[in-house]
Amino acid sequence: MREHSRDPYEVLHLGPAATAREVARAYRSLMRTLHPDTRAAEAVRADPNSWALELQKIMDAYAVLRDPAKRAAYDRQRRESPPEPPPPQRDPGPSGPDLLDTGPWTADPVVDTAVNKP
Repeated sequence: MREHSRDPYEVLHLGPAATAREVARAYRSLMRTLHPDTRAAEAVRADPNSWALELQKIMDAYAVLRDPAKRAAYDRQRRESPPEPPPPQRDPGPSGPDLLDTGPWTADPVVDTAVNKP
């Protein structure tokens, strides 16, 4: 299998306890929805690399999970390797009621005096 950053179970939207029948059903369902023969030609032409990459990930995941020996080896490796840390979260900055509750609004004195002069 080519190395992808995604877990084969995640690619096929399954849990590790999925049966062989569930793996096959998930694979066929995803292939039916994403295969270029079942999609509008405009959608395929719009971004041919993204759907081809997604199809390749699905086929690679199925290749691992359909074979009992490959699946057992993958599950063993998955249990032994430490989990990948989640991607860093972008700090959205300060938010919440403290920013909104800053007291009465004050106008710039220069602008205020220029507007209020007779």
